[in-house]
Amino acid sequence: ATVSVLYCGRVISLPSLMNEEIWWGGGSEASSSPDEDRASLDDWDIEEGDPVSKHHPKTEERDEEKGFNCVKPWLGSIKGAAPQGWTESSDKAMNEKPNAELSLHHVYGYRTRGTKNNGRFIEDHSVVYFAAAVGIVHKISTNEQYFYQHHTKDIVCMDIHRGKSIVATGAIGSLSTAKLCVWKINTTDHRTEHLTCISGLFWYAVLCCSFTHDGHLLAAIGNDENHTVFVYDWRTNAPLMQMPTPGRNVVHQISWCPEVLGRHFITVGVHHLYVWSLKDGVLHRARSKIDKKKKREKAAGPDSYTSVCWTDEHAVVATNTGDLILFNMVMDPAKPGIVKMLEMQRSIRVCKKTGQRNESDEAPQEALRKETGEEFTSMKTSQLLDELQTFVEKMCGKDPHRSCWAAEVDALRKEFEQNVANLSESSNFIRDTMSALNKIEEIQSVAEEAYVDALTVGNNFTFPPDIAKQAPLTATRAKGTLDTTDAFLDVKSSWDDSVKAMSRCVARSRFVAKTETCRKEATHIVCTASYDSRYVVVGASDGTLKFFDFKTPSTKPAWCLTICSSPIRALDVSPGTGTLLAGTLAASLYTVSFSPEKGPANTHVEVQCHFGDLRSHLRKSNPAPAGYGELWGLSPHPSKCQVITATEDSTLRVWDPSLKAMIKRKSFPIPAWTCCYSSSGDVIAVGFKNGSFAVYAARSLRRIWPPEGEKLSVSRYRAQRVACLKFAPNDKMLAVASFNFLDVYKVDVGSCSVTYTGSCTGVSSPVSHIDWSQDSTLLQCVNKSYELLFYDVSQKKSKFSFYQLTHSRSTADVKWATQSCPLGWGLQGIWSTFMDGTDINGCSRSIGESHVAVGNDCHGIEVFRYPCVGGGFNHRGKLRFRPQKRTYFGHSSHVTCVGWAHDDAYLYSTGGNDCCLMQWSVVARGKEGKPSPPADTVDPLRRPRSKHSAETKRGPVTRHTATQRNRLASTMSKITAFEKLKKTDTSVYTQPA
Repeated sequence: ATVSVLYCGRVISLPSLMNEEIWWGGGSEASSSPDEDRASLDDWDIEEGDPVSKHHPKTEERDEEKGFNCVKPWLGSIKGAAPQGWTESSDKAMNEKPNAELSLHHVYGYRTRGTKNNGRFIEDHSVVYFAAAVGIVHKISTNEQYFYQHHTKDIVCMDIHRGKSIVATGAIGSLSTAKLCVWKINTTDHRTEHLTCISGLFWYAVLCCSFTHDGHLLAAIGNDENHTVFVYDWRTNAPLMQMPTPGRNVVHQISWCPEVLGRHFITVGVHHLYVWSLKDGVLHRARSKIDKKKKREKAAGPDSYTSVCWTDEHAVVATNTGDLILFNMVMDPAKPGIVKMLEMQRSIRVCKKTGQRNESDEAPQEALRKETGEEFTSMKTSQLLDELQTFVEKMCGKDPHRSCWAAEVDALRKEFEQNVANLSESSNFIRDTMSALNKIEEIQSVAEEAYVDALTVGNNFTFPPDIAKQAPLTATRAKGTLDTTDAFLDVKSSWDDSVKAMSRCVARSRFVAKTETCRKEATHIVCTASYDSRYVVVGASDGTLKFFDFKTPSTKPAWCLTICSSPIRALDVSPGTGTLLAGTLAASLYTVSFSPEKGPANTHVEVQCHFGDLRSHLRKSNPAPAGYGELWGLSPHPSKCQVITATEDSTLRVWDPSLKAMIKRKSFPIPAWTCCYSSSGDVIAVGFKNGSFAVYAARSLRRIWPPEGEKLSVSRYRAQRVACLKFAPNDKMLAVASFNFLDVYKVDVGSCSVTYTGSCTGVSSPVSHIDWSQDSTLLQCVNKSYELLFYDVSQKKSKFSFYQLTHSRSTADVKWATQSCPLGWGLQGIWSTFMDGTDINGCSRSIGESHVAVGNDCHGIEVFRYPCVGGGFNHRGKLRFRPQKRTYFGHSSHVTCVGWAHDDAYLYSTGGNDCCLMQWSVVARGKEGKPSPPADTVDPLRRPRSKHSAETKRGPVTRHTATQRNRLASTMSKITAFEKLKKTDTSVYTQPA
């Protein structure tokens, strides 16, 4: 029997499919020669049991390259760059999964931004908290951790039921994908057990959650516009009820009352204080009496309720005005078991009231002088103007072609003098100084345009006499351009330094003035915790702990303790032990031993981590673009079990993975961005966001260059941040990348000197990664245009320019000391299909050169075999198929850096916005090793495959020839089109008897 199909004016007979005699489309013109078919199908990636793609291979290739701006510039740099002696037959195992697995060993991180009450004690005096997408159980006595890893995004809230060691953690999500997971802590086996996952109820995030006193029910609030309250029975995995909160204000906390008071809970937030009663499967809510009065009379009162805790008889609510208010629950006589209202009993003033700035308060000028030792005075202003005038005269001179620039600069200078004259100690100080600073920037831009115009004017330009006398000119007039000379650079550099000094002075005065204003505001209560049903501990925004006894009529605290200068974000008291746990905004956890009568005894810092740039949020006019900043600096020690990190919290930290603790810390006046060890491990280089860099002694963290007495601005040769820097293997040179500049410096630690030797020219976009060759003569770098460039630092094509290698075959056999550049011949397999060029942030080759680890934008860490070339290349030099990998998750943000320990025992990774350093232990496994990622974890970068994919089978993968692939593709496309046509219109085919 046959089936005849009428399609596009052609009659198709299905039995002829078996003989492959179907002509599709334009008859004989649609056919092609065998050579053309082979050339067009060489890039098909068809494996045994893999469905045939419906797209043409050339179209797929073009779609894949769209993420790289339609081109892949590095392909030309690696074509034909295979190492000598490498053959596909010698590396058949390159397609297999790596024989090394990762296991999360320790997390150096603690999230306190945007969350509160996220540190709790459990029975064995361990601490439960979270960082990134990991729930952490930290045993303080042994400094060991075990983890809960079923979340894939930021965890923002938690609650714990101590009696049953059950923990609930809520995370963020998109739309209704936010998850609330319930898990159990097994303290004897030191592991966690997943119980249930609640999803599909909460939009965007789970703001807060709370267990009932028996642990059977769980109440939580989502981040939808109505901030809906859900009551959930997690044991049966069924929601009981839900109700939106009145208004659309943010809710800070939810807390169930003690067992003796019934099943009620309180929610607090911005203009929000409600009590909720649960009876017969229905939720009832009631306002507080103070809020009812405020609404009726529009009287002044607290704008926000920040925290709530319970004693035996009262609900203790904290406000943003620094008060503790005690409430009683008034029951409704007509509705038994339902609370009618919250009635205020008394109020206790904990923090001082907000006060206005008095005449006697120190002005911003005085505060600036105390803080930085600099002043924005008329003398400094006149010095700047003199240097500016000198610069303008030298740049413009009396050349008639430059007269227009001189007039414009002079007009701007007069306006600037007027702004400076208006400066005073009044409240307009900041506004006037910022106006003057903006005018400085205008003058700078105009003068720089004049400078560039002077360099490109051609033969009719003559240097001013004073410039010609300062330094010998080696200008070469060629093609109407003029080379930059040292004399011009010296004049411009002196003027730039003056402008930058003034800019720093104004910026600091603005910051100090803002800081002083904040100090005049009232310190408010951030969180509270109850102890022994009669005591309440209060954590304030100034880092102070206050202890109150509500069984006494006194309104004064029994004792006070200041543990830090950053706000307290989490408080908990271990029952029966007299130990207090306090978490701060600076990502630190403190334990305080105390007694109610004698007060605090000992204070210990249990956890210290990076926290980002908190000062950026004091500058409301120019806040940080990405929250509190990111963690990008990571460098393992080349011979010891140590690793360093640097981030925008202006600190460099040294970690000891064997002790699992921070052992050293160095603070800077400006935010840091990157860091690296020297090859010997004796010196550390740090790059900063303002474009400067410095060299420090690794043992003492003493600054070697610039010397301790000088400012860091001495080393600021570029205006943009230092993206990466790396020492040569011989420790005699240092490569520094800032924007699209790649500079090389000669380093002499003995004489404490760093000398500029030259730059690598020809870089078209910002440099992101650098690698040195083992003989310290070659450099390779990758920029934002995805170019792989090579330079020979032993040869110069000019005085300050190194020779660029343009032939990729000349670097095929080069041994690179490190492999942090994500582009290269041995890294072609790390780029998945349709992956954008920004999806991979960094990579690192193991010390044994057998594996490579990759950090991507999807929060994952991927491990491949090295070289990562899969099953080899086709005749066009492209991968036949991509190799297998192992993927691990733990970070909640893009993974910025990865690095291997000196003995490959650990792998370190850093997260961007989560500011976490994670330590992964490397476990050697065979081919039958169990998969490490959780079962519900999906790799976002993995290409979708069918359940019969060749990746799930053992043994070699069967490859089709070009002719077989051609026939299979043609047959499958025709069958697919016929089936689609059959479903849509049944009148186009007939079924003979």
